[in-house]
Amino acid sequence: VLDQRDVQEALSAPNILRLQADWTRRDEVISAYLKKYGKYGIPFNIVYGPGAPDGIILSELLSKKEIMRALAEAADLRLGEARYLLDTGKLDQALDSINAAIQLDPQQPAYFLVLGRIHLVSGKTAEAQLAFSEAARLDPANSEAAAIAARLVRKAGIRAYAEGVEA
Repeated sequence: VLDQRDVQEALSAPNILRLQADWTRRDEVISAYLKKYGKYGIPFNIVYGPGAPDGIILSELLSKKEIMRALAEAADLRLGEARYLLDTGKLDQALDSINAAIQLDPQQPAYFLVLGRIHLVSGKTAEAQLAFSEAARLDPANSEAAAIAARLVRKAGIRAYAEGVEA
C-alpha cells in the first residue's frame, strides 16, 4: 500500500515529515514509545498533526483508504482547534468550532466524535449518543464510536426504566 503512487504523493507533500525508527537493534527509546501505545513490536504506524495531536494509530494491515483518511484528519486545523478547546475546558467555544466544521463537511466522522465528547463532558448524554451514532454511521469500521453510542443507549434505557419504576 505504501508503494502506491497516490499514497507516495500524499506522503511526499511538503507539509509531511516522515520518521522511521530502526528496529534492527533493540532500543529502549523505541521500546518506551511503543509501550506508550500498548504496542510491543512492529509494524506500528501513527499519524500526527494539528487535527490529531495525540496521533491516529493505523492498523497493522494498512489500507490506502485508512492512510489517506488519517492524513486528512491529522492535517485538519478545524478539528485540532475544537480538540484543543475541549481539552482546555472551553466547551462553548469547542462546540461552536466543531459545529462550524460540521457545516463545512457533514460527512467527516471525526467531527462527530469530537462533538460527542463535548456533549459528554457537558453532561448532555442524549446529544452525545446521537453524535457518536452519527460517527459510527459515517465510519462503520469505527468500533469506538459504535461502542460509546451503544453504551449511552443502554445507560439511557436503564435510566428510563428506573424512572418508570419509581413513578
